[in-house]
Amino acid sequence: MNERSTSKRVWERIRHPFTASHETQIKRNKKIRVVFQFGEHRTEQSADALEPLMANFKPHVLALENANKTEAEAREIEKRHSAGIFGNPFAKRAGEIMARHNAVPLMLERIDPKTSADIAKAFNLFNIATRIANTAFSYGNAERTIKYQKSALAQMAIMNTLRERAIHETLRKLYKISTQRYPHLKKEPEIRVVVGYGIAHTGIFINAHKLGFGEIKRDIKTPTYFDRSTALTRQAIFGKPVNLSDHEIAKDYLAGIITGYLLHNKIIGFENAGVIANHLVKRIDLASFKRICTLKKANIKPIEALEWEEITVPKTREDAIEFLKKRHIPLAEE
Repeated sequence: MNERSTSKRVWERIRHPFTASHETQIKRNKKIRVVFQFGEHRTEQSADALEPLMANFKPHVLALENANKTEAEAREIEKRHSAGIFGNPFAKRAGEIMARHNAVPLMLERIDPKTSADIAKAFNLFNIATRIANTAFSYGNAERTIKYQKSALAQMAIMNTLRERAIHETLRKLYKISTQRYPHLKKEPEIRVVVGYGIAHTGIFINAHKLGFGEIKRDIKTPTYFDRSTALTRQAIFGKPVNLSDHEIAKDYLAGIITGYLLHNKIIGFENAGVIANHLVKRIDLASFKRICTLKKANIKPIEALEWEEITVPKTREDAIEFLKKRHIPLAEE
């Protein structure tokens, strides 16, 4: 892994303003009303949040998240979804809802080959950095764990920035793309579109205000929580200062372990697990992280090692709910 990948220059690469050019395309968007629905898409049940929105808004088009697809791949997925063929349980349930409300599928990520290759490269580097960080942690090497966790976060930020720029480009030409893919939509006085993406991508809604839509709304469950890794990369994407101190990266790494434990043991859902982890690691400093690494080297499990720092991770759903309740933290919908 090149040291440059952890430098400030990597983070600077992702700070690039979204621009609203090509006024002709934007003017055509005046005929489009769009609702951005942000939520989880990890399980089949997560798709049920689309049902009331589809029933009330009656969209012509449903655009669901599909990461890093070229134009040809996007068209193939649209064909499969139209034929009722889906790649995962969430997409299958969402597709059933789409068909029930007579909407058509449209992929927003129609990425040029070079950018797609850049995203794939960043994803590969993210996986490599994550594996190295985890291996270093298992051997009790705190410095190396932090170094490669920082690299992983940088690559995640690059991936999401490139994807969101591509989505922005599709949204800029949304009327043209949707009517080319589905010519019957040209006859409609307005085209209603539901965009369904994960909550990490609320930036696409913010930037879409520049694109001349006839109406634009957001549907997002509240309260909304972000895990530490997502929060850090979102700050970078929005051009805000990012704290990449070893102390913050150590907290981020342990928050990931705590979240993983809560999810693996089916104690509580993703957003609630993230907020519990965020709260618990507030007490972590660099010295305590190094002590936890030392205990890990001695084959003591991380959750047990946290106990040595007087940090107790909930072991049951009841414990997790009580943890949130005591701290007056609302329970996110699951």
